[in-house]
Amino acid sequence: MANTTFINGTVVEAAWLNDVNAQSYYNAANIRMPLYGAVGDGVTDDTAAIQAALDFVGLAGGGDVFIPRGVFLTNSTLTIAYPNVCIKGESGSYANLTEVDVSEIKGNFAAGDVIRITKPGCSIIGVSVTASATRQAGTTAATNNGIRFEAVDDASAPSMKRCYLDRVRVTNQPASGVVLIGDCLSSTLFMVDADQNGVHGIVLNGGGYTSRTN
Repeated sequence: MANTTFINGTVVEAAWLNDVNAQSYYNAANIRMPLYGAVGDGVTDDTAAIQAALDFVGLAGGGDVFIPRGVFLTNSTLTIAYPNVCIKGESGSYANLTEVDVSEIKGNFAAGDVIRITKPGCSIIGVSVTASATRQAGTTAATNNGIRFEAVDDASAPSMKRCYLDRVRVTNQPASGVVLIGDCLSSTLFMVDADQNGVHGIVLNGGGYTSRTN
């Protein structure tokens, strides 16, 4: 953003405007917008569309990526590499997550996490993460999970603070459903259903602390 000059001649510098913009503007993207073009028919590969929306919101400083009702097929890992990004679906209650008409991200690849988050302050709300037959045939490798939170900015003291999962269902993954690695201070898992996964439902691994699984 460039300097702005008011009609009375007052100049407001770009640095100040950018600072205010970062504090007051909240970004959002709907993956079905023509700009992204996700289909959600359970057949079309929607990986690039969803990743583009995640990157747009992340580069803009954080915000919401809306996942409408539908089955959004992915053929590779979706990566959130920016803080304060939220994937928000339309599943309004836990009961809705077991129904057919939900916001569903379906992994259709055998190796790799469906969603990998590498920065703190990120959220997933009202979404089901499932697996196709191709994915279910994958191995139980540590990187074949449904959702994986793993800080990569500081390997000596990884921080995944302020992670938030709300009304999320993760099923039929070859390894574990949800994995959080690192310092998960101030994080919340609320109404998370991780069932029928190959290894564990939920794994909390604090690095230097003893891991907790179910």
